[in-house]
Amino acid sequence: MKTQISKAYRRGEHVGWKKTIGHRSWFLVYGITPAAEMKAISLAEVLEAKWRVIKAAGGTELLQTHFDEARDFVAGPTPVLRQAAPVEAAVALPAPVIPPSVTSQMPAPAPTTGRSVYEAIDQFMGNLKRQMKPDSSNADHLLNTCDRIIRAKDGLANTPLEKLRRKELDDWLAFFGSRPPSKKTGNPIGPVTIRNIIQSIRMFLNQCIEWEWWSAPPAWERAFRPFTIKRLSTDAEKRLSRKRPVTHNLAEKRVLWHLGRPFHRAMMALADWGGHTQKEIATLRFDNFLDVNGEMYIERHRNKTGVEGRWWIPPEAAAAISAELARTPRDPKVNPDGLAFLTPNNLPLVHRSNAFRRAKSDFVRPQWSTLLRWASGWGVRNISFKYMRKGTSQMVRDRTYGELSKLFCAQTTDDVQDVSYSRPSPAQLEKCIREIYAEIKGMYEPIDAAHSQRAIEDVYRSRGLTPPNAQQSAA
Repeated sequence: MKTQISKAYRRGEHVGWKKTIGHRSWFLVYGITPAAEMKAISLAEVLEAKWRVIKAAGGTELLQTHFDEARDFVAGPTPVLRQAAPVEAAVALPAPVIPPSVTSQMPAPAPTTGRSVYEAIDQFMGNLKRQMKPDSSNADHLLNTCDRIIRAKDGLANTPLEKLRRKELDDWLAFFGSRPPSKKTGNPIGPVTIRNIIQSIRMFLNQCIEWEWWSAPPAWERAFRPFTIKRLSTDAEKRLSRKRPVTHNLAEKRVLWHLGRPFHRAMMALADWGGHTQKEIATLRFDNFLDVNGEMYIERHRNKTGVEGRWWIPPEAAAAISAELARTPRDPKVNPDGLAFLTPNNLPLVHRSNAFRRAKSDFVRPQWSTLLRWASGWGVRNISFKYMRKGTSQMVRDRTYGELSKLFCAQTTDDVQDVSYSRPSPAQLEKCIREIYAEIKGMYEPIDAAHSQRAIEDVYRSRGLTPPNAQQSAA
């Protein structure tokens, strides 16, 4: 029976062949010719045979080194160059005699493990995936680290791990310090992404030291000092980072609330008043919602940082959230984790297909894109969902100080006073949020058909633009 392989596409174009073996998708061969296809089939057969042997021996994963061995086997032995002329027999020379005083001063040779850098990276990623929790709550961190360390391979050839000294480490980091182009866009990789890749390299090397796979050279950690976001950023990027976050103004929020369906309104309410992003909304549970004297509060530890937070929800936003909560099934068989919001298929709003695939489903983002598309004809700007919470955080900071802004976003702090001595006040945050609500509660005023054109004009004027009707009149 012929081994089945799949076509591999890049930007919609068929460029080669691939096959999933050992829970991983392997790119087999570049090329679309019949010869390339036959070579890909042969490689897939050898790789499947190697995977069967690994499983029989109790193995649980197929590593990059196994793929390299299969590829070398299919390629065949390297031809030996024939000598151009016969070489005369070498005369055996006596071995040099080294005095004992010299040999006693020579350092002992370092033990050789024979493990390559790529092989160590594959085993490092396998160890990370085994740390995944049953509920996949740490899947983002682990799989993102795997993606970054795979990207880190581009800056270093597959050399023996024991040959990785300070010079090779400096060259490895310098490759990313030059900000190579992105494989997706072709633009230079951003400073945050470079910083994250560098951190993943440091995490990998620290793990190799703990496993006693690598003897670190002296002062090796100093090689990572220059690779901070500030030092990697250009002057233009530094100026851009100092700008305030772009957010929808009051007129735009009013249009979005008017056009939004119940699910859209609930997501807007959680982002505006609870500082929640998609993942935080997806991990909310029924017991996180409290009723205190007829008012809604959200009390929880943020999924990403573990920081405890408490948020007061205004009446209009609370009504939208309650209406959406009433639609979520509470049957433990359908909703075993007690999540507050589910997709129409009763799945978490943000989830992954399984532990071995990078694919991630986000139900909130396409819904938000749909609402923005509906509002584009009203003059509303296309701004990402994450800026909803940033906008409220900025308003909190403008009225108070940075500490309450961090408390609203449930962010961690490195301040020793917050860690060991004192705590920010949730009561002060609630007071500030109530003041903000009093100023912008006009966003919940309904828009009837007779005043829709007036609402559009308000959006354009709030952005400093001329309304469409005024433009036509001037023409």
